Amino acid sequence: MSIMSEALSNHNTFYELRQMFSALDLDGDSKITQSEVKNAIKLLEGYNHLSDEVILQIFHDIDRDGNGIVDFDEVMAINDIKKKERGEL
Repeated sequence: MSIMSEALSNHNTFYELRQMFSALDLDGDSKITQSEVKNAIKLLEGYNHLSDEVILQIFHDIDRDGNGIVDFDEVMAINDIKKKERGEL
């Protein structure tokens, strides 16, 4: 799992995930673009040094269906994967 998926999985409740998603979705279109992920990562202390190539890989890790955007269902799927890994599901 990538940096972003680790960050996503630390939010356990639906409400927390929805808040995080809304914070990343800068234009409010219910989709997170590569640009929005890049902007969010560049603001994270300790991660702002990551190259565009690494950020693109992080985006592709989150974009489970490969359509070039991340929707809330993909965020929920990452959260479920991490919960299963921790034995919470």
